[in-house]
Amino acid sequence: MTRCLGLGVLAAAVAACGGDGATEPPPIPEPVSAVGTWTLSEIAGGPLPWTEPGESCSITAGSLAVLSDASYTESVTVACAGGAVVTLSDSGTWFQDGSLLELVPHEGCADRAVVTRTTLRLARECNSGLSMAYSR
Repeated sequence: MTRCLGLGVLAAAVAACGGDGATEPPPIPEPVSAVGTWTLSEIAGGPLPWTEPGESCSITAGSLAVLSDASYTESVTVACAGGAVVTLSDSGTWFQDGSLLELVPHEGCADRAVVTRTTLRLARECNSGLSMAYSR
């Protein structure tokens, strides 16, 4: 009984010395704005140029401009066997909640991304299912 009482007194003393006993949570980092120009750096975890298995065209470059007016434009350059080079573009609106970014094209369904200071990882959920990473 004396030992149990001693531990209880010790616990109370430690709590009393520690203030209110509450610990401070780690600081929440400021959200990183997605606004800016991003350069396509990888597709499906691999570097550019990237070729879909069984295809004769490769994505060789790309960029994503996220503008402060809540609009965006995205373009990718595709080079095909035989020398044809085409630039494909898309545009729409975006919104950001913390590190999560949603790109809503004028046509089609929305894609979601996670934004850090240097990387924007985009999941093409409804188009190709490919993940794309952009850097700045």
